[in-house]
Amino acid sequence: MDPALDSITLGTKPIGIDVEEKKQKPRNNIMSFAQRYFTPCEFNFLHAVRDLEIQRQEVIKLWILKVRDLEIQRQEV
Repeated sequence: MDPALDSITLGTKPIGIDVEEKKQKPRNNIMSFAQRYFTPCEFNFLHAVRDLEIQRQEVIKLWILKVRDLEIQRQEV
C-alpha cells in the first residue's frame, strides 16, 4: 500500500483521516475518458493508435491542448 496525502489541515481540533489504497485502473479507461471528452475525430485518431503507452501520451497531449484553449477563450471574454 502506498498512501497519498490529499490535504493538510492546520488547527487545534481533531480531524478524521481516511487512508485508501489507490488501485491502478485498466488502460482501457483512458479510451472511455477520451470518448467522453474528445470530439469524434480526436477519439478516432486515438483509437487508431495501437501502442497503449503512445495512446496514453497522445491523450495527455490532447487534453493539455484542450485545457490551454479553454483558458485562452476565458481570458478573451
